[in-house]
Amino acid sequence: MLHYNKETVNKVLITSALLFINALFCIKYFERFTSLFPVITLLLLVIQCGLLYLPFYKKNDIKQQNKIIYLLLILSVLCSFFVFRIIHISSLNVDRWSVIYSFWEAFFNGDYPYFAKSHMNNPPGPMPIYFVIALPFYLINEIGWMPLVAVFIGVIFINKQIKNPTSQLIFILFMLTFMGFYWELLSRSTILLNSILVMIVLLYSEKSISRQNYSFYLSALLTGVILSTRMVFIMPFLSLGIMALFSKKVSFPRLLSWTALALFAFTLTFLPFYIGFQESFFVMNPFKVQSGFLLPSIYNYLFILVSIVLSLFFYNQLSLLLLSGYSLFISIFIYFVYHLMHSGLQGAYFQSGADISYFLFCVPFLLMHFLIEKKIKI
Repeated sequence: MLHYNKETVNKVLITSALLFINALFCIKYFERFTSLFPVITLLLLVIQCGLLYLPFYKKNDIKQQNKIIYLLLILSVLCSFFVFRIIHISSLNVDRWSVIYSFWEAFFNGDYPYFAKSHMNNPPGPMPIYFVIALPFYLINEIGWMPLVAVFIGVIFINKQIKNPTSQLIFILFMLTFMGFYWELLSRSTILLNSILVMIVLLYSEKSISRQNYSFYLSALLTGVILSTRMVFIMPFLSLGIMALFSKKVSFPRLLSWTALALFAFTLTFLPFYIGFQESFFVMNPFKVQSGFLLPSIYNYLFILVSIVLSLFFYNQLSLLLLSGYSLFISIFIYFVYHLMHSGLQGAYFQSGADISYFLFCVPFLLMHFLIEKKIKI
């Protein structure tokens, strides 16, 4: 009975977090276009609750569900083509795409990429692999495909992890009613794709860290590489280390070896910039931009502390996905409250003093845990 209650509480917490994030995007952006924004927001939230909880999926109609999945994916691609053509990126007050463009333009011109500036005069904050992931989309001149690729990867991941078309359908429908996804698409943002890739590496590392074969070393190398995207992603891997150690999946010396190899791979991703632009590297680098740029540096350490404390207390009660999702959500919520206290609701929320898109970091972790635990029978 206690186990059932824990599952119920976690489902309610996950749903509340996901709906809270969707409401943030709905209210902020629908308010600009219509006075009916409260009604539209409430309607979307009710639809999403229905997608997650109501048993209206036919268990014996798998072929039909697969057809719907393919149709939705094809329509998403076609609609994205249309959106990219009618909404020019320069008309929006965002520059995540421009940071990527300026970085690679500087690189291909032989200049130091971290001296580049976006069209809004912001320096590149993310780490090298972030830009490597975005390179194919830069080369085809459309960063906007990244969030759609995230959905495709999510569908493939569910197929491998759960082997359930119903869960795939719920995932797609949830994303298509999630305003954060449309914000990513319109603003040409990258958070969902990076988060899903981190989640996949995290789960592979969870399985591999206790093994005695090549996957132990490969998971460490992949961890180091994927950490070279954004500093915030250190939190899920801290949880992984603590959970693996305290649940005795790995010994402390072996965990140190795994961590050292991950740090080695992480360091290698910076080597080209250090070798090619040694003096410039110490003047400007992503550590300087990310540390203290969004928040006072003390908050970065607070976020790490949140992850460690949650992991120590709940390593034997929560899954790694859920623990990671909670840590990311709580940390970004602290960031959001910090800006609310300093700039007020109008300045922090409606005038974008706080970037609510950072809440998207936790969405793949929470949603995937929910779908895995739901275990819809087919």
